Amino acid sequence: MEISSDMGKSLFDLAVHAAWADRRLAAEELSAARAAARVFHPAGEEGARGRLLLGPELSLPRIARSMSGRESALGFALALWVVLADGVEKPCETALLDRFRLVAGLPRDIANSLRRAVRRARSSAGPHQMDAQLMTLLQEVRQAVGTA
Repeated sequence: MEISSDMGKSLFDLAVHAAWADRRLAAEELSAARAAARVFHPAGEEGARGRLLLGPELSLPRIARSMSGRESALGFALALWVVLADGVEKPCETALLDRFRLVAGLPRDIANSLRRAVRRARSSAGPHQMDAQLMTLLQEVRQAVGTA
């Protein structure tokens, strides 16, 4: 799956939404969002630093509507991966994920499959190996939506 510069920015903004969903930025969520910046943001972590601290640039509905089926699956998985960085999915974080899924038109069965993929990716590497976890997540998402 090729990711354009604009889509990379949208994915990163979605990761920032997820990190800030509970109105506080835990150290683990910040690490996860930084990893997302390194992988997706065209300017890398350095270019995305302000967004990490100030919050997302794009609204959640705008991000969701800009994504195709596979992109929204990747977005959902990435957001969940960031949410779970601190080991807990809070109700406000679940609400954010549900809102994204609904606006993006992501079927519930695909979302459930992605939840399993994210848990596998999270357990594939230690908590301080965010880049390795993110690479595993990308592979898991490709497998989960390969036929979708």
